[in-house]
Amino acid sequence: MLSAADLEGSKGFVDAIDVDADAGTVTLHAHLRVPDTRVDERPGLDAELRLGDVRVGARWVERPDRRVRYGPWSALVVEVPLAAWPRGVVRPEMAVEGRVLRLRPTRALFRNATLGAHGDVALDVRADGDAVVVELLDGGEHAAARLRRRSDLRAVRRREPLWGWRVVRALTGWMHRRPLWLVGERRDTAQDNGAALFAHLRRHRRDLRAYYVVERGTPGWARMRPLGRVVAHGSWRHRLLLWHASHLVNAFDPDVYGIPEAWGRDDYVRHVRPRVGTRRVFLQHGVVYRDLAPVIGRLVAGYDLVLTSAAAERDWIAGRLGYGDRAVLTGLPRHDLLLREPAAGGPRVLFAPTWRADLVVPSYREGGGGPVRGVEESGYAQLVRGVVEHPALAAALERHGAVLEVLPHYEARGLLADLVDARSDVRLVDQEREEFGAVLRRASVFLTDYSSTLFDAALLGLPVVAAHVDPAFEQAGRPHAFEVDEIGIATVVRDVDAAVAAVVERLDAGRRDPAADAAVHRFFAHAGDQGSAARAVAAIEAMS
Repeated sequence: MLSAADLEGSKGFVDAIDVDADAGTVTLHAHLRVPDTRVDERPGLDAELRLGDVRVGARWVERPDRRVRYGPWSALVVEVPLAAWPRGVVRPEMAVEGRVLRLRPTRALFRNATLGAHGDVALDVRADGDAVVVELLDGGEHAAARLRRRSDLRAVRRREPLWGWRVVRALTGWMHRRPLWLVGERRDTAQDNGAALFAHLRRHRRDLRAYYVVERGTPGWARMRPLGRVVAHGSWRHRLLLWHASHLVNAFDPDVYGIPEAWGRDDYVRHVRPRVGTRRVFLQHGVVYRDLAPVIGRLVAGYDLVLTSAAAERDWIAGRLGYGDRAVLTGLPRHDLLLREPAAGGPRVLFAPTWRADLVVPSYREGGGGPVRGVEESGYAQLVRGVVEHPALAAALERHGAVLEVLPHYEARGLLADLVDARSDVRLVDQEREEFGAVLRRASVFLTDYSSTLFDAALLGLPVVAAHVDPAFEQAGRPHAFEVDEIGIATVVRDVDAAVAAVVERLDAGRRDPAADAAVHRFFAHAGDQGSAARAVAAIEAMS
């Protein structure tokens, strides 16, 4: 139990400030970081928010995104009547058992904050050193215009990061008079929901000003360039469009993959998005069933819209991850492309294991993109080798004239290249040359461990086998939104031998169990209707 003595050296942080003009409230979400202490139980300490002379009681709340590092009960929320929030500039403080803590900004605060009007008031949230500054004025849009001018003048005067681009934006004001969407994925890819959505826009919604952003000279550039309106990632034009974009639409974290590498890691988050008011849309890159609150929770990632594919997934993201009606049940744009293409040359078993953050340094981290030491002895390596070298699978491949295709996760490309030995019946897929969807569509049986691509395979009509052989990885992702083995779309097994036996059984049968067909239609809201991209566009357009 957290005590007053534990507060020595504690720091307070703000993750979001939400203005609800209709309800007449301002809600502040904060958390504490207490040295050497996890807050695993609801504290019995009194806490209040101080806004100059205004005092408002705070309540301790349980936050799933805090549970791993600081404890789930390290967070507080304060609801302040809009009429009581001081007008003008205020530096919020949190007092816990009389100990006053200056509230500091987080990346999440700027992901959630927008300089602009909220009904009859206008809000600006910024940082002054390591302190949060909130400015609230009466006057709605007219007051918001004054705040924007002050923000730009302050940035130019202080030579804040990217200050020159504020001048460029002022000189090109005509560019943001109507919506402008920047669509993308990772910097060098065009084979996920971003590419699928953009292709739909270019075929059916050319009235929308939408651009696809990808690195020049990559396979993704070559794939998307014929569609038109493709912008080179990191180019001057890309940077200009970011200062006018109404929507940043990405299948991955747009604050990492959607901005120029030349900009500082926090430049876009702190200085561009809050000023421009860009809405951030998370297209997703798979169905979410593991607990990703520390990564994509609303008070961490701050997305304005999250696409989902199943009611159980939508309810999980709306509730546990805190998105409420920002989580919309549309299906994923790439699901529209799931049409079988029988492969020439015999059946294909597609093995697509996911990755492990403890075995690979992620590409989004500085210096990332490769395996760590000791990966060869890991349980993950044993799984991959156990499947690739399994004699029963080799015999079945020979019997059917089949091939085992091994498809590495983007983050594990180098790792699997070292683990898979080349044989005539085993082939390592090169994702730079072959698009994931094309490889999936020609498969006969799909095998994975925990990859969310199992849901795509199930929608496509493939027999799916999920080798859940890593208890530590599985436990780290709990609680789950649902259990894969309970919804019936895949055969879930607990060891490599059972996984191979299930693959061989489906390969011999030549089709999947009919019960899986019914399970797919029960689980997915829009199974097989090829309307997900259109629904995604409608959901984005409906954003207020």
